Amino acid sequence: MLRFSRLLLTAAAFALIACAAHTTKAAPVVYTSRTTFDVAVPSYTTITFDGQAVPYTNSLTYSGVTFAGATNYQVGVIEGTNVGAPGNYVLTSNTNAPGQFNVDNIIITPPANTTAFGFDIKSSNSALSGQTAAGSYQVTLNTADGNSITQVVTVPSYTSFSFIGFTSDVNITSIVIRSLSGGDPVLDNVSSNGTAPAATPEPATMLLFGTGLAGAASFARRRRRQQPTTD
Repeated sequence: MLRFSRLLLTAAAFALIACAAHTTKAAPVVYTSRTTFDVAVPSYTTITFDGQAVPYTNSLTYSGVTFAGATNYQVGVIEGTNVGAPGNYVLTSNTNAPGQFNVDNIIITPPANTTAFGFDIKSSNSALSGQTAAGSYQVTLNTADGNSITQVVTVPSYTSFSFIGFTSDVNITSIVIRSLSGGDPVLDNVSSNGTAPAATPEPATMLLFGTGLAGAASFARRRRRQQPTTD
């Protein structure tokens, strides 16, 4: 019986160690190709903005994804011929203070429980003061545990898109886009999985489990000691 009690205590200790290891979260993964993003995220919803022209405003929401203009900026959906790529509707920002540079342009809030997010991005053909229409954009991903990761996306011209995407073990809370050079950012094919992450044991649950095992072992030991001995 004593050996059994020790086994229970050992099992409880291993359970707590395993729980601590399991709850360690990996850093978000960055994707610069939609092909590799598709392999990592087999199911997601994509916003194309087709035929949804909307004047510039402070905030727009599509399929649970909110696009907001940051300080001195607004967002709107316009026909692509105005930004160098004819035939498609796209979302872009528009400054209320011409010549602003190196400031946040668009803040994106995905649906709850989003762990994968990606989009196509390019430059508008109205470059910021002193910049060219080709450009680069700083994309910062923020997660529910207070961490963030930043990736710079280079766009060769205002007529072609680049892709940027992320996957995360922790829910994604926001994505912030900042112009580093070139015109205002233009977005299309915004993708989000919006699915709840798989349930994992919480540390408190595993602690209770381990405590329960230890308690069971102690109870078994007391019962063994209280049993009358026979000659």
